[in-house]
Amino acid sequence: MKRALILSASYAGYHADEAAFAFLAQELARRGIASAERATATEALLHLEGVDLLVVYTDGGELPAEQERSLIQWVESGGALVALHGATASFPQARGYLSLLGARFQEHPPLTRFSVFRADAQHMITVRLPESFSVEDELYIMEPLSPFHTLLTVRYQGKELPIAWVREQGKGRVCYLGLGHTPQVLQLWPVADFICHGCRWALGQSPRPPMRVGLVGYGGAFGMGHFHGTLVSNTPGLELVAACDINPKQMEVAAQDFPGIRTYTDPAALAAQPDVDFVVIILPHNLHAPVAAQFLDAGKHVMVEKPFTITAAEAVALIEKARSLGLTLTVFHNRRWDRDYLALKQVIAEGRIGEPWLFEYFSAGFGHPGYWWRSDKAVSGGIMHDWGAHMVDWALNLARDEVESVMAWTQKRRWFDVTNADAAKLVARFRGGQLLDIEFGSLSAARKAYMRILGTRGAIEVGPPNRDIGRQILVHREGENGLIEELIPYSAPRRQQGRPQWAEWSAVEELYIQLANHFLLGDPVPVTPESAARVIGVLEAANIAAEKGQPQRPTYP
Repeated sequence: MKRALILSASYAGYHADEAAFAFLAQELARRGIASAERATATEALLHLEGVDLLVVYTDGGELPAEQERSLIQWVESGGALVALHGATASFPQARGYLSLLGARFQEHPPLTRFSVFRADAQHMITVRLPESFSVEDELYIMEPLSPFHTLLTVRYQGKELPIAWVREQGKGRVCYLGLGHTPQVLQLWPVADFICHGCRWALGQSPRPPMRVGLVGYGGAFGMGHFHGTLVSNTPGLELVAACDINPKQMEVAAQDFPGIRTYTDPAALAAQPDVDFVVIILPHNLHAPVAAQFLDAGKHVMVEKPFTITAAEAVALIEKARSLGLTLTVFHNRRWDRDYLALKQVIAEGRIGEPWLFEYFSAGFGHPGYWWRSDKAVSGGIMHDWGAHMVDWALNLARDEVESVMAWTQKRRWFDVTNADAAKLVARFRGGQLLDIEFGSLSAARKAYMRILGTRGAIEVGPPNRDIGRQILVHREGENGLIEELIPYSAPRRQQGRPQWAEWSAVEELYIQLANHFLLGDPVPVTPESAARVIGVLEAANIAAEKGQPQRPTYP
């Protein structure tokens, strides 16, 4: 791993430099880019030997001439410099330093919300960023001092102005981003991606060739084959080349949906193709493990639709196989990116309801479950295995502790023509004493909150969907005169062509973007198979507990 030095200091007192350093260092390490040390004094610029990457997050201050020359010489000799936000408002008398960055700060209007626009859709730093995104930040107005290549722009008083760019000086590279007044802005995924990929570019890293993708399964249920195909096609760096389904008619549909792709009706034939690097498995649950193993053995990277597998043993075996073969294995836990879930996750992270101790979810309705594979326990894994994959995953990511005990009960009272239970109740206890309570089924004629989380200082309710406004997130929290109710806004992404209606609540593009960044740039896989296997451990324990009538301890990898 490279060695990074982060010059993080607020000489003028405008920025949270300690929090900024903590996030930047953590993110550089998490993505495998560099191991970072912090410097607060500019004297560190006299000792850049052995430093591969310098990140500057400062404001105000003075830069003595000797330190300025040392920095410029280091960059011109091949150093990688990434400067953020107040770096152009730092050391105003150091003309050489500001020319190295490319511009100097002039002014900014009051803190405001504004849009940032992508100016270059082909550069490795910005290729997978959105065309525009919104931030609440200081909008920096700057005076250019040296030529640079603009990557992001903003609009101010009728003009389009650069807010991020790259430039080269000597053998070195410089990347600048004018955003980042608060740590919260730095943590926004487009901003964090820009910074980290800017570091990769400055270090001289080039993206790997595009990943050629095959779809395994193209059934008509929920339009999942077309959904994944559209996501692949819309993600730069991923190229949809093939699809496979044992039903020839579905392959005719796939060929119409994505002209030019190759189609197969035998998974072995697709697995034998040397120009397929990565496959997405979109099959009934009981086929996930054997088909994933088949493609791993063929040397393909694999993403499996959720739930990962039926049993924990199957999940562990796949993880061990992928690890031994040096291949990526991941799971499409797309609902980690649901906007309502992310909004309540933020409420919890901010401590607004204190320490959460009860996670309650409702995944039930009233009516016949239908005659298809999801109603067959041997194929689907049972009533708790489908939506339970989402809700158990949410709870595991919010509670953090391991689940120590699982109890579950099932009811078979009306729909005797299918093998799934009509209703189920799952209750799990975490190591820290927190509880998870999920209701499943097709015999719940009265509905209740979709999510309900109780904390030591308040609670969160996410109501059932309202036809006009979608789901509402209601926070009950302590105030000076009792409980205060607060409606929390969240943004549901716009529905796009090729996305089924049920997906309007998910920003699954971000999952695929992170997946492409993993393959092409070396970022972490967005969903680790180990985290998905924890979910299967809880679900398997619930099924066993329902059969035996006794609490069970989950099996984890």
